[in-house]
Formats: sequence, structure tokens, C-alpha cells
Amino acid sequence: MASDPHSPHLRKADERAERLTALSRLTRLMTSATDSAAAFRGIAEAATILLKARMAYVWVDHGAETLVEGGSFWAGPEPAGRIVRTVPVPRDQSIAGSVLTSRRAEYLEDVQRDPRWRHRALAETSDLHACIALPLIHHDRGVGALIVAFDRRGDFTPEEKNLAGLLADQAAIAIENAGLYEEAGRRQREAELLADVVRSVNTSLDLATVLQRIAEGAREICRSDMAFIALRDSASDTFVFRQWPGARYEDYRSFRIAPGQGASGLVLATGRPFRTDRYLEDTRFGSEFLTVARIEALHAYMAVPIKIEDRVEGFLSVANRDDRVLTDRDEHILLRLADHAAVAIHNARLFTDNAARRREAEALTELGGAIASSLELEKILSLVVDRACALLGTQRSAVALVNADRPSTATLFVAVPTPPSLSVAVRVTTYVPLSSGVKPKLVPLPDP
Repeated sequence: MASDPHSPHLRKADERAERLTALSRLTRLMTSATDSAAAFRGIAEAATILLKARMAYVWVDHGAETLVEGGSFWAGPEPAGRIVRTVPVPRDQSIAGSVLTSRRAEYLEDVQRDPRWRHRALAETSDLHACIALPLIHHDRGVGALIVAFDRRGDFTPEEKNLAGLLADQAAIAIENAGLYEEAGRRQREAELLADVVRSVNTSLDLATVLQRIAEGAREICRSDMAFIALRDSASDTFVFRQWPGARYEDYRSFRIAPGQGASGLVLATGRPFRTDRYLEDTRFGSEFLTVARIEALHAYMAVPIKIEDRVEGFLSVANRDDRVLTDRDEHILLRLADHAAVAIHNARLFTDNAARRREAEALTELGGAIASSLELEKILSLVVDRACALLGTQRSAVALVNADRPSTATLFVAVPTPPSLSVAVRVTTYVPLSSGVKPKLVPLPDP
């Protein structure tokens, strides 16, 4: 006699088989997931199937004041009426935050009547009512919350609650394993990047190239939207931007920051790292650069000083345009990269100083040889002013000689650097010394 496929016993057997399949899938995910996004979606899918729900969300705790959606799953095609995308929810005013704080599951009759449900339009357009909210705890550490939503329905049975608890335990393990795998990969990338930066510092004397590699590396390791490096301008004692990968603002090249101005200015003034999760709302620094911050849509921001012998020579910073927070680990990496930037700056200065001293020595040697081998005064003086222009980076230089026959006047030799194919242009004129009380005549110098 054939079994009735519609009998209650067969339906229950099918449901148990379906749930066992979902649990098996979650177990495989728990042991093999290497990507957090895949783990979050897999958990949401398993919860929806196991509990016969409409949808499920995984909310992730990054240690900030808000929880961020990690992944979701909807039974069947996603409802066409879902017109509201989820946004981060506050820890202290949301269902997910409540269960994560209390460490206890909640079983709600109707989320549309609960003020802690933050996405009212989503519940209304998708006809969501009943809800199971589960904290995801691993080794006494909250890693997130699982929200499972249903149509209108009666009370949840003890079997459903036990199943939800089992699901939450395995989900927390899956998230932790995926996070550990990602962290191991991240640490490997950090080690590789730091090794690459060290090679750049040791092999390249081009400061711009090294700073670019450091800025790009900071952005990559911290998984940030943008990174910045600014260095001291000795002429004005302000700080100018040298690198800004990922930025939107187009005028950083002419931008100047003084110590104490904005978040970066605090770092320049104090020599200590600074971090904020809400740049536009933070009152610890001034509003000098809020216009630029709005253009960049800054949220999370972190800056660390670049120091040489306890003197702040600049800063290295990273920033995000969303609610991804910057962590202690990120600060540790930035400080290490800032140390490498300081070494690169120091090396570049030593190279510049050595090159200048070498040019000075070569010029003096050449002048000494010319003086020893020639009695032509104009030739020697022309060489003097030519080398002075080259060493000082000027376009004109002059030598004035006292006239022995007419001590009240002087002879002025003027030379201007010319292309190698031409001789050095020399001009002779005279002027009356200021001590005579006669106003000197201004004579135009030849154009370069």
C-alpha cells in the first residue's frame, strides 16, 4: 500500500531531512569558510531554511557604536517591494544591539510594533512581523547578531528555540574561523608589504617613489578608501601633502596644514596618534577642513606622526567613507610604516646634503685650478659668478672690486649662466658706494 505523500508524518520527515541538510551545509561552512562575506550569507541562508523564515540578516560587531550588515538571505526571489537598503544600526537602540548586549535571545511577535526595529519601511513593504533575534557568542566574546524574520505566526515552539540556539552556536564558530583565516591572510600580506617597503627604502633614493609605496601600502593593509602623507615645508613651517591615493578632492597639491588645525593638526601638535569613527561630528578638533572632509565623505579617520629624532616631520593617515572602523591593529601598522617613511626622508636628506657638498668641493677645486693657471681677471671672476649661480640655484650673481685709482667707486662684474655652447655673458658697470651719500644708479642685469 503506497504511502500518502501528504500525511503529517511524511511532511515532518521531509522537514527534518531538509533541516539536517541545512545543518550539514552549515557544518561544512563552519570548517571550510575562508571568507567572512561567504560565511555571513551562508549563515543567513541556513537560518532561513532551518526555521522556515522569510529572511535572515547577520549583523557584525566591529567594536564601534554601530553594527554593520554582514550578509543576508531571502527565501525565494527577493521581494520586489523591498525598497530600503539596510544601514548600520546603533548598538544601544536596535534589536541586534540589545541581544548582543544582554547575551540572550529574544522572540518577538511583531517587529513593526517594536521601536528598536530600525528599518520600518523594509518590514512594511516585505510584510515582516515575527522575529527571532540571536546573539552570536564565541568563547564569551560577542561577534554579531542573527535576525530571522517571519510572516505573522504564533508562538515559537521549544523545538524551534532549541534549533535556533544550535544554529547560533555554529554560526558564531563559522564567523570566528573565517575571521581567523582572513586575519592570517592579512598578516601575511602585511609582512610581504612591509618587506617590500623596506626594500624600497634601502634601494631607492627617490623619496616620492618610496612615499607613494608607503601610502598605497597603508591603504591596502588597513582596507581603507584613501591614505595621505604630508611632510613639513621648512620655508613656511606648515605641512604639505605629498601622497593622497584614493582621494576625491583635487587640490591637495596646494593644501597646507599648520599644527593644531583639524584632526591631522592635532597629531602634528602633540606627536601622538589620533583616531575618530565620526570625523564630521567629532568636536575634539576645529572645523577648518570640514569642507574638504564633506567632499571626501569622511567617517573613520586615523593619523600617526612621522618623527625624526623626536621632531614631527609629517603624518601618515588613512580614512574610510563608510562605518568601517579603524582598529588598534591598523594603528600599529601605520606606526611601523611611519617609521619607514622617516628613514626614507632621512636618507633622502643625507643624499641631498652629500650631493651638495660634492658639488661645492668640485666647484672649489675647479676655481683653485683656474686661479693657479690663469692671470685673466675677467675669466676668473666670470667662473666665480657662474659657479655661484649653479651652487646657489640663482640666475644672477655678481662680484664687486674696489678701484685703487678711484676708491670712492667700485667695479661690478655681472655674469649670467648661459647654455654650454655659449660663453658666459659678462657685463662691467660702475656705481657710487652708499657711504658717499649719492643715490646709486640702478642698472638692469642681463636676462638669462
